[in-house]
Amino acid sequence: MVNLKNLNSTTIGIISKIMNLATYSALSILLKISLSHVHTFQILFLLNISGLIITSSIFAFKRTNIFKIRYIDKLYISRSFVYTLGIITWVYSLSLIPITEATSISYITPLLASLLGIFLFKEYASKPVIIATILGVVGMIIILKPFSNNIALSGVMFALLSAILWAVHDVIVKAQSKAEPWLKQAHIVFLLVSIFSLPMALSVWKPLVQKYLFLCLGLGLLSIINKFFLIKALSKVPLVLLSPISFLRLVFTAVLAYILFGESLDIYSIIGVMTIIYSTSIAIRISKKSEK
Repeated sequence: MVNLKNLNSTTIGIISKIMNLATYSALSILLKISLSHVHTFQILFLLNISGLIITSSIFAFKRTNIFKIRYIDKLYISRSFVYTLGIITWVYSLSLIPITEATSISYITPLLASLLGIFLFKEYASKPVIIATILGVVGMIIILKPFSNNIALSGVMFALLSAILWAVHDVIVKAQSKAEPWLKQAHIVFLLVSIFSLPMALSVWKPLVQKYLFLCLGLGLLSIINKFFLIKALSKVPLVLLSPISFLRLVFTAVLAYILFGESLDIYSIIGVMTIIYSTSIAIRISKKSEK
């Protein structure tokens, strides 16, 4: 068994990023399942109110007075607004195009986040990191097959907008990750997004059967886990190094979509997946060299 205490900062960050990608893939799968029964706005509110209930319960268990949490600054408000729009556009894209294709398009996010990391945080992109990122893009294109698939343009546009919003979100999280505890970050974002999404949810509200209430609770729990690993990764590793690793999410999503929805996993998908895994291995080797 691996002793986490013996792992250094970079290794912990990379493991956290991989776990973040796995939980985000599971979250997307549950969102896609929910779409056929629950409106996007209602899902958004229930997901975040579930997360708020869970984080409040954790604070109560730790006997922490949540009302004494430090003030909510402009970064939290901006982050929650971007998060709200990111979720809405992402869910709409899932309702219009296959989840594997939506995930492929979403890989503009790590590329944009890397560029922002270079300009805002003065991160350095070595040649191996650039090569690994390019390989990830190639793998994404192979899986997407843009010249052979007829993809709904509206779905592509929503996926592109979501990718841009998530890049901005990740940069804000990066800026907050070193100073703010992850649980506080998750709690405040859940609170603000619940407030933002409540009017939209009420406008389309429909009674839910019990199983979908439990599904939304599961979405909230997965969202907390996802936030924990994302914040942990961003606090340990530069955005530039996380960029090629981020393409690994497509591997998780493609396999889950094939198992649960029967979405195609043809020879192109397999080649693309293997290319992405190889690009991820390059990034991991780079991180190991940086530790020496």
